[in-house]
Formats: sequence, C-alpha cells, structure tokens
Amino acid sequence: MNKLIWVFAFIGSFGLLMAATGAAQSGGLPSDHQRVWVQYHSGKKDLVRQALLRAGARLHYDFAELDSFVVSMPASMIHAFKRNPDVKDVWYAQLTSRQETK
Repeated sequence: MNKLIWVFAFIGSFGLLMAATGAAQSGGLPSDHQRVWVQYHSGKKDLVRQALLRAGARLHYDFAELDSFVVSMPASMIHAFKRNPDVKDVWYAQLTSRQETK
C-alpha cells in the first residue's frame, strides 16, 4: 500500500513540475508530437525502447522503478503502442489545448 501511495505522489509531483515549467511541447518537436507515459511489462524495457525510437519518439525520462518512459511521439503512433503486447499502458502526460476544449 505504501508503494502505491508513493507512486501516486510521485506521478502527481511530476505532473505539477511539468506544468510549472511548461515542458509539454519543448525542444523543437514537431507539432504533431504528444508527450505520453508509456508503461511496459516487466522485462520488456529494451524491446519497448527500441520500438519507440523506431517510431520517431523522443525519450525524455526513464523511470525504471515504475517500468515507464515519458516520451514525445507522433500522435498517430499512440494508438499503435496501446496495442503493442509489450506495452502495459499509454496515457497523456499533460492535457493539450485540443483536449482541454473537449
């Protein structure tokens, strides 16, 4: 239970840090890229990292203890990664203006 609380606190703190620094679309990334968390199944880190790089993703953070990466990737590839058997989950790291208006 304590680990679960730590994970939620960490994710919440990271989200606040990203919002405060305006890090959602930085570094000259193409406008079609979205920042997402990609959580992989245990033991699949290298396979998922290779697949992300082949898809044109830019790796921002590697959270090994959470089996997760934070990446910016082409929006068209997000749904493909949700179907990848080595990937446990994919979710947006921050709302975009397009999502906020819906």
